[in-house]
Amino acid sequence: MHDHIIQELVERFSGTSITRKDILRELFQNQELRDKFVNEIRRSTVIGQLTNETLQQLGNTDSCKILAIGDVVYFGELKENWGKFMSDALKNIDVWNLSGYDMTGQGSGELRKALYNYMKLYYDFSGGQKDLEHEIIPTYGATDGFVSILDTVRGIYPDKRIRFIYPEASFMANVKIAESMFWNENVIQIQKPTIDNFFFTPTQVPEYYDDTVHIYYITSVWNPTGNKIDAERLFEVLKYISDTDKNAIFLMDNVYVGILRTEESRNMFAKIFENTEILERIIFLESLSKTLGMTGVRIGWIWSINTLFSENIKKTVILKKAGFSKVLDGLAVHILSDLEQIDTFQNKVYDFWSTQRLRFVEYIRENYPQFFDFEASPPIFERQGIYVFLKIRDNYTVQDIFALTGMIGVGITLSDGEYIRYAFGNVNYF
Repeated sequence: MHDHIIQELVERFSGTSITRKDILRELFQNQELRDKFVNEIRRSTVIGQLTNETLQQLGNTDSCKILAIGDVVYFGELKENWGKFMSDALKNIDVWNLSGYDMTGQGSGELRKALYNYMKLYYDFSGGQKDLEHEIIPTYGATDGFVSILDTVRGIYPDKRIRFIYPEASFMANVKIAESMFWNENVIQIQKPTIDNFFFTPTQVPEYYDDTVHIYYITSVWNPTGNKIDAERLFEVLKYISDTDKNAIFLMDNVYVGILRTEESRNMFAKIFENTEILERIIFLESLSKTLGMTGVRIGWIWSINTLFSENIKKTVILKKAGFSKVLDGLAVHILSDLEQIDTFQNKVYDFWSTQRLRFVEYIRENYPQFFDFEASPPIFERQGIYVFLKIRDNYTVQDIFALTGMIGVGITLSDGEYIRYAFGNVNYF
């Protein structure tokens, strides 16, 4: 797809003493790549791939390690286990069930039950969330679900102004989607309040207006920071907003919650699940892409106990997507049929990812301590996502660090400086 870019670079620099840094600088300034990849995560990943291919053709072995995208690749025994799960699931799909549309927009009852039972691995539903499986709406990954939620909210409130509000340390690919769906003036960023708080406080909540609906976008296990929001801090903010803004909606991006240890994820949402007033304001966004390593398969889902949201999301899905894929439906049902086996497998995967993250931090501290301000970066804990988020010292640029370390992450600008997010779902370097 980008062979012409590689060929142009090879022709220009063949026979010269071109370096990795030179190639990276050329590609990060390439206008074609800037125009095509608005999402910085994908652009950095593609640039890393093109750099390696160009260097290889030039006979230079000084390649990059690509740590930009949160993709998932398994290694060794984990790869063998995953291959068996997928092969068995594909074999068990009943091909005679693949004809006909999904008329409900919700997939099969078996799929919704399987997803509900899967969520029990990381949520405690003993408080009595009744008939929850009937409110689950499957999606083609979390991004598709995110778009469906925003589409639906616009349809529910056609006569109100809608503002999308997010803490600055958020998943920026989704923020860019929000900017494309609302006027930029209606997409509001809240800056981090202190050096060690990447969320926000009640005092930072925008003023409520009767003719305005506020969608608060919250990534509970943070992308990009690589750790989770403190349970008490999360509840405090949600409670304050719920009490003061009658039109507030919480879009809870929980695609990474399942990566936490069970006691941590359940504790994180215990008080929220006990508070019906808050819970009815939340639309949850979930995915198997990260927790089960199915980024290429695209299976996610939405759920809410508030039928105003769930019923209207179903209408949106039926209208704009003609229902859910019966192939993906059958695949997910069979993969999730043995939850004990899946839970054991996932725990091994998450421990592997955690090891990679912790070893990477040790490697950086030992070899490149001059580039990063570790005290101003989020602390690195075990089992909290697949990212490391490091603040850059003022006298360096993102591209300088990519070139000097040979490790390509994603540059992110916050109010207090420049950061790099490194991802570890497809890494076996450390």
